[in-house]
Amino acid sequence: MRTKLFISHATPTDNEFAAWLATKLELYGYDVWVDIRELDPASDFWKKIETTIRDEAIKFLFVATKESTSGKRDGINKELAVADRVRKATIADFILPLRVDDVSFDDFPVEILRQNAIDFYNDWASGLIKLLEYLEKCSLPKMTNSPNNMEKALRRWRTTQTSNSISLNSEEDCYASNLFPVYLPKYLYVYNNVEIEQNMKKYHFPYRKIQNQILTLACPNCLSELCDTKIKAEEFSLSDIINNSKNITAFDVEIKRPGKICIDLINWNIDEFFFKNNLNRHPATRQKRTKNKFFFKTDTKSRRNPKSRLKFLSGKYGKKHWHYGLSAYYTQFPYEGILFRAHLIFTDSHNKVLSEPRQVKARRSKGRSFFNKEWRDMLQAAIYFFSNGSESIKIDLCCSRNQLIITSQPYTFTATTSYIEPTLDPTEIFEEVLDDDE
Repeated sequence: MRTKLFISHATPTDNEFAAWLATKLELYGYDVWVDIRELDPASDFWKKIETTIRDEAIKFLFVATKESTSGKRDGINKELAVADRVRKATIADFILPLRVDDVSFDDFPVEILRQNAIDFYNDWASGLIKLLEYLEKCSLPKMTNSPNNMEKALRRWRTTQTSNSISLNSEEDCYASNLFPVYLPKYLYVYNNVEIEQNMKKYHFPYRKIQNQILTLACPNCLSELCDTKIKAEEFSLSDIINNSKNITAFDVEIKRPGKICIDLINWNIDEFFFKNNLNRHPATRQKRTKNKFFFKTDTKSRRNPKSRLKFLSGKYGKKHWHYGLSAYYTQFPYEGILFRAHLIFTDSHNKVLSEPRQVKARRSKGRSFFNKEWRDMLQAAIYFFSNGSESIKIDLCCSRNQLIITSQPYTFTATTSYIEPTLDPTEIFEEVLDDDE
Protein backbone atom coordinates (compact mmCIF):
# COMPACT_ATOMS: atom_id res chain seq x y z
CA MET A 1 0.00 0.00 0.00
CA ARG A 2 1.29 3.46 -0.91
CA THR A 3 1.54 5.69 2.16
CA LYS A 4 4.73 7.74 1.90
CA LEU A 5 5.28 11.35 0.97
CA PHE A 6 8.63 11.29 -0.84
CA ILE A 7 10.58 14.56 -0.56
CA SER A 8 13.04 15.06 -3.41
CA HIS A 9 15.60 17.82 -2.82
CA ALA A 10 19.18 18.87 -3.46
CA THR A 11 21.45 17.51 -0.72
CA PRO A 12 22.92 19.20 1.29
CA THR A 13 21.92 22.61 -0.13
CA ASP A 14 18.22 22.22 0.61
CA ASN A 15 18.55 20.00 3.69
CA GLU A 16 17.26 22.65 6.08
CA PHE A 17 13.96 23.10 4.27
CA ALA A 18 13.54 19.38 3.57
CA ALA A 19 14.12 18.48 7.23
CA TRP A 20 11.77 21.24 8.40
CA LEU A 21 9.05 20.12 5.99
CA ALA A 22 9.48 16.45 6.84
CA THR A 23 9.27 17.21 10.55
CA LYS A 24 6.10 19.29 10.14
CA LEU A 25 4.41 16.67 7.97
CA GLU A 26 5.30 13.84 10.34
CA LEU A 27 3.98 15.79 13.32
CA TYR A 28 0.72 16.15 11.35
CA GLY A 29 0.63 12.36 11.01
CA TYR A 30 2.00 11.73 7.52
CA ASP A 31 4.47 8.98 6.62
CA VAL A 32 7.44 10.84 5.13
CA TRP A 33 10.58 9.66 3.33
CA VAL A 34 13.47 12.09 3.03
CA ASP A 35 17.21 11.59 2.66
CA ILE A 36 18.86 13.67 5.42
CA ARG A 37 21.94 11.65 6.31
CA GLU A 38 19.65 8.67 6.79
CA LEU A 39 20.94 6.20 4.23
CA ASP A 40 23.70 3.80 5.25
CA PRO A 41 26.73 4.60 3.05
CA ALA A 42 27.27 0.86 2.64
CA SER A 43 23.78 0.32 1.24
CA ASP A 44 22.63 0.61 -2.34
CA PHE A 45 21.42 4.22 -2.33
CA TRP A 46 19.67 4.20 -5.64
CA LYS A 47 17.91 0.86 -5.22
CA LYS A 48 16.30 2.03 -1.98
CA ILE A 49 15.26 5.38 -3.47
CA GLU A 50 13.85 3.82 -6.66
CA THR A 51 11.85 1.22 -4.73
CA THR A 52 10.39 3.86 -2.43
CA ILE A 53 9.26 6.12 -5.30
CA ARG A 54 7.97 3.29 -7.50
CA ASP A 55 6.18 1.13 -4.92
CA GLU A 56 5.69 3.02 -1.63
CA ALA A 57 5.21 6.73 -2.33
CA ILE A 58 1.73 8.20 -2.74
CA LYS A 59 3.03 11.71 -3.46
CA PHE A 60 6.35 12.95 -4.83
CA LEU A 61 7.12 16.37 -3.33
CA PHE A 62 9.76 18.07 -5.46
CA VAL A 63 11.64 20.88 -3.68
CA ALA A 64 12.18 23.31 -6.55
CA THR A 65 15.17 25.59 -6.05
CA LYS A 66 17.85 27.01 -8.31
CA GLU A 67 20.10 24.15 -7.25
CA SER A 68 17.61 21.32 -7.74
CA THR A 69 16.43 22.62 -11.13
CA SER A 70 19.93 23.29 -12.50
CA GLY A 71 20.00 19.94 -14.32
CA LYS A 72 23.41 19.21 -12.82
CA ARG A 73 22.16 16.84 -10.12
CA ASP A 74 22.13 13.30 -11.51
CA GLY A 75 20.39 11.93 -8.42
CA ILE A 76 17.51 14.39 -8.71
CA ASN A 77 17.22 13.79 -12.45
CA LYS A 78 16.90 10.04 -11.83
CA GLU A 79 14.32 10.55 -9.07
CA LEU A 80 12.23 12.75 -11.37
CA ALA A 81 12.44 10.20 -14.15
CA VAL A 82 11.07 7.42 -11.93
CA ALA A 83 8.38 9.74 -10.53
CA ASP A 84 7.35 10.71 -14.05
CA ARG A 85 6.90 7.04 -14.99
CA VAL A 86 4.66 6.56 -11.92
CA ARG A 87 2.68 9.67 -12.91
CA LYS A 88 2.11 8.39 -16.44
CA ALA A 89 1.32 4.82 -15.40
CA THR A 90 -0.79 5.03 -12.25
CA ILE A 91 -1.14 8.38 -10.39
CA ALA A 92 -1.80 11.40 -12.58
CA ASP A 93 -1.19 13.95 -9.82
CA PHE A 94 1.76 12.07 -8.32
CA ILE A 95 4.28 14.94 -8.59
CA LEU A 96 3.79 18.12 -6.59
CA PRO A 97 6.41 20.90 -6.99
CA LEU A 98 7.20 23.12 -4.01
CA ARG A 99 8.91 26.39 -4.99
CA VAL A 100 11.24 27.37 -2.16
CA ASP A 101 13.49 30.11 -3.55
CA ASP A 102 13.21 32.62 -6.39
CA VAL A 103 13.76 30.05 -9.12
CA SER A 104 11.72 30.92 -12.22
CA PHE A 105 8.80 28.64 -13.02
CA ASP A 106 10.15 28.57 -16.59
CA ASP A 107 13.26 26.82 -15.29
CA PHE A 108 11.33 23.89 -13.85
CA PRO A 109 12.31 20.46 -15.25
CA VAL A 110 10.15 19.26 -18.11
CA GLU A 111 8.60 16.56 -15.88
CA ILE A 112 6.95 19.20 -13.65
CA LEU A 113 6.71 22.15 -16.02
CA ARG A 114 2.94 21.86 -16.30
CA GLN A 115 2.28 20.91 -12.69
CA ASN A 116 0.71 23.42 -10.32
CA ALA A 117 3.29 24.41 -7.70
CA ILE A 118 2.81 25.46 -4.09
CA ASP A 119 4.89 28.54 -3.35
CA PHE A 120 6.98 28.48 -0.16
CA TYR A 121 9.23 31.35 -1.26
CA ASN A 122 9.51 34.05 1.45
CA ASP A 123 6.94 32.38 3.72
CA TRP A 124 7.34 28.74 4.67
CA ALA A 125 4.40 28.87 7.10
CA SER A 126 1.91 30.00 4.42
CA GLY A 127 3.24 27.38 2.02
CA LEU A 128 2.81 24.68 4.65
CA ILE A 129 -0.81 25.68 5.25
CA LYS A 130 -1.55 25.40 1.52
CA LEU A 131 0.22 22.05 1.32
CA LEU A 132 -1.67 20.62 4.31
CA GLU A 133 -4.98 21.81 2.84
CA TYR A 134 -4.11 20.10 -0.45
CA LEU A 135 -3.10 16.84 1.26
CA GLU A 136 -6.33 16.85 3.28
CA LYS A 137 -8.36 17.20 0.08
CA CYS A 138 -6.50 14.21 -1.33
CA SER A 139 -7.54 12.15 1.74
CA LEU A 140 -4.08 10.66 2.13
CA PRO A 141 -3.52 8.04 4.84
CA LYS A 142 -1.88 9.04 8.11
CA MET A 143 0.10 7.10 10.64
CA THR A 144 -0.24 7.06 14.41
CA ASN A 145 1.81 9.80 16.04
CA SER A 146 3.71 7.62 18.48
CA PRO A 147 6.41 9.10 20.74
CA ASN A 148 9.05 7.19 18.75
CA ASN A 149 7.89 8.70 15.45
CA MET A 150 7.86 12.21 16.93
CA GLU A 151 11.30 11.74 18.49
CA LYS A 152 12.72 10.57 15.15
CA ALA A 153 11.25 13.58 13.34
CA LEU A 154 12.60 16.08 15.87
CA ARG A 155 16.01 14.40 15.97
CA ARG A 156 16.31 14.71 12.20
CA TRP A 157 15.44 18.41 12.36
CA ARG A 158 18.01 19.01 15.08
CA THR A 159 20.85 17.43 13.08
CA THR A 160 20.35 19.97 10.27
CA GLN A 161 20.57 22.97 12.60
CA THR A 162 24.06 22.53 13.98
CA SER A 163 27.27 21.19 12.57
CA ASN A 164 27.80 19.38 15.89
CA SER A 165 25.04 17.35 17.49
CA ILE A 166 23.94 18.47 20.93
CA SER A 167 25.59 16.35 23.60
CA LEU A 168 23.43 15.26 26.51
CA ASN A 169 24.51 14.11 29.94
CA SER A 170 22.72 12.88 33.03
CA GLU A 171 23.65 15.80 35.27
CA GLU A 172 20.79 17.77 36.83
CA ASP A 173 20.52 21.34 35.58
CA CYS A 174 18.38 24.42 36.18
CA TYR A 175 16.85 26.24 33.21
CA ALA A 176 15.45 29.75 33.09
CA SER A 177 12.19 30.18 31.20
CA ASN A 178 10.78 33.18 29.35
CA LEU A 179 7.77 33.30 31.71
CA PHE A 180 7.95 35.93 34.48
CA PRO A 181 5.71 36.10 37.58
CA VAL A 182 3.33 39.06 37.60
CA TYR A 183 1.37 41.02 40.20
CA LEU A 184 -1.82 42.35 38.66
CA PRO A 185 -3.52 45.62 39.63
CA LYS A 186 -6.54 45.24 41.88
CA TYR A 187 -9.37 46.54 39.76
CA LEU A 188 -11.00 46.85 36.40
CA TYR A 189 -12.83 50.19 36.26
CA VAL A 190 -16.02 50.78 34.29
CA TYR A 191 -17.05 54.37 33.55
CA ASN A 192 -20.46 55.45 32.36
CA ASN A 193 -19.09 58.57 30.76
CA VAL A 194 -18.13 58.55 27.08
CA GLU A 195 -16.84 62.12 27.43
CA ILE A 196 -13.65 60.78 29.00
CA GLU A 197 -12.81 58.91 25.79
CA GLN A 198 -10.87 61.83 24.33
CA ASN A 199 -8.67 61.97 27.41
CA MET A 200 -8.14 58.19 27.21
CA LYS A 201 -6.79 58.68 23.70
CA LYS A 202 -4.82 61.81 24.56
CA TYR A 203 -2.93 60.17 27.44
CA HIS A 204 -2.67 56.74 25.76
CA PHE A 205 -4.66 54.86 28.38
CA PRO A 206 -5.78 51.50 26.92
CA TYR A 207 -9.54 51.06 27.09
CA ARG A 208 -12.48 49.20 25.59
CA LYS A 209 -15.81 50.81 24.78
CA ILE A 210 -18.96 48.70 25.26
CA GLN A 211 -22.04 50.73 24.30
CA ASN A 212 -21.62 53.82 26.51
CA GLN A 213 -19.30 52.12 28.97
CA ILE A 214 -15.54 52.69 29.08
CA LEU A 215 -13.57 49.75 30.49
CA THR A 216 -9.99 50.45 31.57
CA LEU A 217 -7.35 49.83 34.23
CA ALA A 218 -6.87 53.60 34.74
CA CYS A 219 -8.18 54.69 38.15
CA PRO A 220 -10.87 57.34 38.88
CA ASN A 221 -8.48 59.60 40.79
CA CYS A 222 -6.20 60.07 37.79
CA LEU A 223 -9.07 60.53 35.33
CA SER A 224 -10.75 63.04 37.64
CA GLU A 225 -7.55 65.08 37.76
CA LEU A 226 -7.06 64.95 34.00
CA CYS A 227 -10.71 65.81 33.26
CA ASP A 228 -10.82 68.44 36.01
CA THR A 229 -14.08 67.01 37.28
CA LYS A 230 -15.16 64.19 39.57
CA ILE A 231 -15.40 60.92 37.61
CA LYS A 232 -17.34 58.01 39.08
CA ALA A 233 -16.65 54.37 38.28
CA GLU A 234 -17.75 50.90 39.24
CA GLU A 235 -14.82 48.73 40.18
CA PHE A 236 -14.46 44.97 39.82
CA SER A 237 -11.76 42.64 41.12
CA LEU A 238 -9.46 42.04 38.17
CA SER A 239 -8.29 38.60 39.32
CA ASP A 240 -11.86 37.47 40.00
CA ILE A 241 -12.95 38.48 36.49
CA ILE A 242 -10.00 36.71 34.83
CA ASN A 243 -10.43 33.52 36.88
CA ASN A 244 -14.21 33.36 36.37
CA SER A 245 -16.00 33.15 33.05
CA LYS A 246 -19.11 35.00 34.23
CA ASN A 247 -20.42 38.18 32.66
CA ILE A 248 -20.58 41.37 34.74
CA THR A 249 -23.13 44.16 34.92
CA ALA A 250 -22.09 47.81 35.28
CA PHE A 251 -24.49 50.76 35.21
CA ASP A 252 -27.28 48.33 34.25
CA VAL A 253 -25.38 47.16 31.14
CA GLU A 254 -24.29 43.53 30.83
CA ILE A 255 -20.71 43.15 29.70
CA LYS A 256 -19.93 39.80 28.08
CA ARG A 257 -16.57 38.01 28.22
CA PRO A 258 -15.00 40.54 30.60
CA GLY A 259 -12.09 38.19 31.30
CA LYS A 260 -10.87 38.43 27.71
CA ILE A 261 -11.28 42.21 27.81
CA CYS A 262 -9.13 42.38 30.96
CA ILE A 263 -6.37 40.27 29.40
CA ASP A 264 -6.46 42.44 26.26
CA LEU A 265 -6.07 45.55 28.44
CA ILE A 266 -3.11 44.01 30.29
CA ASN A 267 -1.38 43.17 27.01
CA TRP A 268 -2.13 46.59 25.57
CA ASN A 269 -0.59 48.27 28.63
CA ILE A 270 2.58 46.21 28.14
CA ASP A 271 2.73 47.37 24.51
CA GLU A 272 2.38 50.97 25.66
CA PHE A 273 5.20 50.40 28.14
CA PHE A 274 7.50 49.17 25.35
CA PHE A 275 6.67 52.22 23.28
CA LYS A 276 7.26 54.63 26.18
CA ASN A 277 10.67 53.02 26.69
CA ASN A 278 11.72 54.13 23.22
CA LEU A 279 11.32 50.80 21.44
CA ASN A 280 10.17 50.82 17.84
CA ARG A 281 6.93 49.09 16.94
CA HIS A 282 6.86 46.45 14.22
CA PRO A 283 3.16 45.72 13.61
CA ALA A 284 1.85 42.27 12.90
CA THR A 285 1.46 41.44 9.23
CA ARG A 286 -2.02 41.14 7.81
CA GLN A 287 -1.42 37.52 6.78
CA LYS A 288 -0.20 36.42 10.23
CA ARG A 289 -2.20 36.75 13.42
CA THR A 290 0.85 37.57 15.47
CA LYS A 291 1.10 40.19 18.16
CA ASN A 292 2.88 43.50 17.75
CA LYS A 293 6.64 43.28 18.10
CA PHE A 294 8.79 46.01 19.61
CA PHE A 295 12.49 46.24 18.91
CA PHE A 296 15.43 48.11 20.37
CA LYS A 297 16.91 50.97 18.40
CA THR A 298 20.34 50.90 16.80
CA ASP A 299 23.29 50.68 19.22
CA THR A 300 21.10 50.05 22.28
CA LYS A 301 22.97 48.11 24.97
CA SER A 302 22.29 47.05 28.53
CA ARG A 303 23.80 45.00 31.32
CA ARG A 304 22.41 41.60 32.28
CA ASN A 305 23.22 42.21 35.95
CA PRO A 306 25.09 44.91 37.89
CA LYS A 307 28.48 43.23 37.37
CA SER A 308 28.15 42.11 33.75
CA ARG A 309 29.50 43.77 30.66
CA LEU A 310 27.20 45.76 28.42
CA LYS A 311 25.30 43.58 25.99
CA PHE A 312 24.34 44.93 22.58
CA LEU A 313 20.66 44.55 21.71
CA SER A 314 21.25 45.55 18.10
CA GLY A 315 24.16 45.36 15.71
CA LYS A 316 25.47 45.57 12.17
CA TYR A 317 24.59 42.89 9.65
CA GLY A 318 26.32 43.66 6.37
CA LYS A 319 24.80 46.96 5.26
CA LYS A 320 21.80 46.34 7.49
CA HIS A 321 21.15 46.31 11.21
CA TRP A 322 19.70 43.54 13.32
CA HIS A 323 17.57 44.41 16.35
CA TYR A 324 16.49 42.28 19.28
CA GLY A 325 12.72 42.50 19.59
CA LEU A 326 10.05 41.37 22.02
CA SER A 327 6.37 40.68 22.23
CA ALA A 328 4.79 39.94 25.59
CA TYR A 329 1.43 38.84 26.89
CA TYR A 330 -0.36 37.61 29.99
CA THR A 331 -0.93 33.88 30.45
CA GLN A 332 -2.07 31.51 33.19
CA PHE A 333 -0.39 28.40 31.80
CA PRO A 334 1.59 26.65 33.07
CA TYR A 335 1.76 29.42 35.69
CA GLU A 336 0.37 32.92 35.89
CA GLY A 337 2.80 35.42 34.43
CA ILE A 338 3.94 37.49 31.48
CA LEU A 339 5.42 35.48 28.62
CA PHE A 340 8.14 37.22 26.62
CA ARG A 341 8.80 36.07 23.07
CA ALA A 342 12.01 37.02 21.30
CA HIS A 343 12.27 38.26 17.70
CA LEU A 344 14.89 39.44 15.25
CA ILE A 345 13.99 42.54 13.25
CA PHE A 346 16.13 43.95 10.45
CA THR A 347 16.43 47.50 9.15
CA ASP A 348 18.31 48.92 6.20
CA SER A 349 21.11 51.50 6.23
CA HIS A 350 18.46 54.24 6.55
CA ASN A 351 16.86 52.58 9.62
CA LYS A 352 13.81 51.54 7.61
CA VAL A 353 12.31 48.16 8.46
CA LEU A 354 12.90 45.62 5.69
CA SER A 355 9.97 44.13 3.82
CA GLU A 356 8.72 40.81 5.15
CA PRO A 357 10.36 38.69 2.39
CA ARG A 358 13.73 40.29 3.13
CA GLN A 359 13.13 39.90 6.88
CA VAL A 360 12.66 36.16 6.38
CA LYS A 361 15.89 35.83 4.38
CA ALA A 362 17.96 37.77 6.90
CA ARG A 363 16.39 36.01 9.89
CA ARG A 364 17.19 32.55 8.57
CA SER A 365 20.81 33.51 7.98
CA LYS A 366 21.62 35.63 11.04
CA GLY A 367 19.37 33.68 13.40
CA ARG A 368 21.29 30.46 12.83
CA SER A 369 24.27 31.90 14.70
CA PHE A 370 22.19 32.43 17.87
CA PHE A 371 21.92 29.51 20.28
CA ASN A 372 20.17 29.30 23.64
CA LYS A 373 22.81 31.22 25.59
CA GLU A 374 22.69 34.18 23.22
CA TRP A 375 18.89 34.38 23.36
CA ARG A 376 18.95 34.06 27.16
CA ASP A 377 21.58 36.77 27.54
CA MET A 378 19.64 39.19 25.35
CA LEU A 379 16.41 38.57 27.28
CA GLN A 380 18.23 39.16 30.57
CA ALA A 381 19.71 42.40 29.19
CA ALA A 382 16.26 43.55 28.03
CA ILE A 383 14.70 42.83 31.43
CA TYR A 384 17.54 44.70 33.17
CA PHE A 385 16.93 47.62 30.78
CA PHE A 386 13.20 47.75 31.59
CA SER A 387 13.65 47.33 35.35
CA ASN A 388 16.59 49.75 35.64
CA GLY A 389 18.43 47.00 37.46
CA SER A 390 15.77 46.61 40.14
CA GLU A 391 13.89 43.51 41.27
CA SER A 392 10.86 44.20 39.12
CA ILE A 393 9.46 45.96 36.08
CA LYS A 394 6.84 48.47 37.21
CA ILE A 395 4.33 49.55 34.60
CA ASP A 396 2.27 52.58 35.60
CA LEU A 397 -1.28 52.03 34.35
CA CYS A 398 -2.09 55.67 35.10
CA CYS A 399 0.04 56.56 38.13
CA SER A 400 2.62 55.05 40.48
CA ARG A 401 -0.19 53.98 42.85
CA ASN A 402 -1.74 51.75 40.19
CA GLN A 403 0.82 49.40 38.65
CA LEU A 404 1.33 46.15 36.81
CA ILE A 405 4.45 44.58 38.34
CA ILE A 406 6.57 41.94 36.58
CA THR A 407 9.40 40.33 38.53
CA SER A 408 12.88 40.54 37.03
CA GLN A 409 13.56 36.85 37.60
CA PRO A 410 11.70 34.27 35.51
CA TYR A 411 10.27 30.94 36.52
CA THR A 412 13.00 28.31 36.51
CA PHE A 413 12.74 24.59 35.94
CA THR A 414 15.01 21.77 37.06
CA ALA A 415 15.73 18.96 34.61
CA THR A 416 17.39 15.63 35.28
CA THR A 417 19.31 15.96 32.02
CA SER A 418 21.61 18.75 30.86
CA TYR A 419 23.26 19.47 27.51
CA ILE A 420 26.37 21.06 26.08
CA GLU A 421 25.63 24.21 24.10
CA PRO A 422 26.40 23.59 20.39
CA THR A 423 28.85 25.80 18.56
CA LEU A 424 29.21 26.72 14.93
CA ASP A 425 31.92 24.97 12.99
CA PRO A 426 34.51 27.71 12.29
CA THR A 427 34.77 26.47 8.72
CA GLU A 428 31.02 26.72 8.19
CA ILE A 429 30.12 30.02 6.57
CA PHE A 430 26.51 31.12 6.47
CA GLU A 431 25.76 33.09 3.34
CA GLU A 432 25.31 36.81 3.94
CA VAL A 433 21.98 37.99 2.58
CA LEU A 434 22.58 40.64 -0.06
CA ASP A 435 19.86 42.72 -1.69
CA ASP A 436 20.08 44.51 -5.00
CA ASP A 437 18.54 47.66 -3.55
CA GLU A 438 21.09 48.05 -0.77
